[in-house]
Amino acid sequence: MKLSRFVWGLVLFVVPLTVSAGSAPKTVGTFKAWNAATYTDDGTQVCYMVSRPADSEPKNVNRGDIYFMVTRRAGKKQKDQVSLRIGYTFKADSPAEVRIRSQVFNLSTSEQYAWPPDDTTGSRLITAMRRGKEMTVQGVSSRGTQTTDSYSLLGFTAAYKAIGKACR
Repeated sequence: MKLSRFVWGLVLFVVPLTVSAGSAPKTVGTFKAWNAATYTDDGTQVCYMVSRPADSEPKNVNRGDIYFMVTRRAGKKQKDQVSLRIGYTFKADSPAEVRIRSQVFNLSTSEQYAWPPDDTTGSRLITAMRRGKEMTVQGVSSRGTQTTDSYSLLGFTAAYKAIGKACR
């Protein structure tokens, strides 16, 4: 299977995090806007799916890496972890807002990362992502710049099923 430029970027991002304790990522598949992969961390299979925004506003803002990810570890009771990397440092005490259709989810933030504040919110967010077609993420940088990233949810359910199968 030929790896897309996007997946290679993820490999380059994840490999430095896993080299000391595990294996290099292996592609599970590309599912429209979502890519799925696995790696081993201290003997545990870890599966993740990731997507980059289809569009980001404003266009003239210099940002780092931006992606939305769902991670699952094999054999764990609470398997799914939702996370976001926004590409800048969030304004202190400001949430990231995820909107799917009429549903709004406020994510906790620190530095340039965001995640659901509790397991219930994470589960509800994944359910909404499975049912939706697109999602927007809004955040405010430490400099006060408001950004909006638009993600396609096409392929989300297929990628989610693939990581579920790979990490039982």
